[in-house]
Amino acid sequence: MSLFHNLLVKAVQVMPTKAVWFFSKNYIAGNTLTDAVNKVKELNSKGILATLDVLGESINNEEEAVAAKIEALKVLDAIHENKLNANLSIKPTQMGLSINEDFAYKQILELVHKAKQINNFVRIDMEDSPYTDLTINVYKKIFQEYKNVGIVLQAYLKRTYDDAVILNKLSTNYRLCKGIYVEPAEFLIRINKQSGKII
Repeated sequence: MSLFHNLLVKAVQVMPTKAVWFFSKNYIAGNTLTDAVNKVKELNSKGILATLDVLGESINNEEEAVAAKIEALKVLDAIHENKLNANLSIKPTQMGLSINEDFAYKQILELVHKAKQINNFVRIDMEDSPYTDLTINVYKKIFQEYKNVGIVLQAYLKRTYDDAVILNKLSTNYRLCKGIYVEPAEFLIRINKQSGKII
């Protein structure tokens, strides 16, 4: 990750909420679930599918993680009640993965079970590299019980090709994204500028 990206991440972390909203408002549906529902209705009317995500990660106590799960359950209810063409996306540390793996597993399992009941789907986002193995472990465990769950892999991590091979063998559902977290250089794929080849 470049020096510029490192500085940008640190600057955003200390910016006032209003300043962050000014720059992010084109990417965030709103401050309330009603805002999000209305935005998804607008997107659906144009034939666009949506994913709803209650922002938040790196939760450090179980009470906050349970509160985050309750908010996610409300999102699933809103999707169902409003007949939205959308699903739920969650951050694993928001569900308590940084506290305890088994606790997070149970939290996410509850969401996936609820989504199954209303014929919906939950996507488990991928966070920074200390949580990659834990996230994949939780995902694979849940996938043994429910198929309405997917995961995200970050293309710029060196390990991702091997992770994708394993998930392909299990016939799982994963989404490939670039990845945005500040990571040690040794974890990252580098592209040769002249040849375009991975080095």
